[in-house]
Amino acid sequence: MFITMNVFKTISALFLLGSLTLVACNFDAAQEEETTELLQGRWDLSEAYRSGKKTETLTGTFFEFLPERKLIYNLAGLREEVSYNLDGQTITPLESRQSVTFMIEELDAGKLTLSMVMRNTPFKFVLLKKGEEMIQ
Repeated sequence: MFITMNVFKTISALFLLGSLTLVACNFDAAQEEETTELLQGRWDLSEAYRSGKKTETLTGTFFEFLPERKLIYNLAGLREEVSYNLDGQTITPLESRQSVTFMIEELDAGKLTLSMVMRNTPFKFVLLKKGEEMIQ
């Protein structure tokens, strides 16, 4: 009887752990899907910061997130169309000429704030969704 009770407790604990893992995975997938949907569309640069100081040299920068994890952007004057990976709050362009990773600091229906480091220099981009400029 003692062995049977221990086996039952062990199985119950494993079942509970498995259920929690499944719920967490489903939550992560739902959150990632929501982020992907919010990213969809064209985002135009409103403000840019280099090493914490506002800069005007990136005027005209945009990011356009398309279906099926495609991204068009023109960082540093180089227009690229690539696939991208979204892992939590990290966007990684794939097959890019530049090795960059963008961190999502803020995202809602009209505003996207990204940060990145390029050549040991931190950058921050505040972008507005095309067509949302008047709402902000």
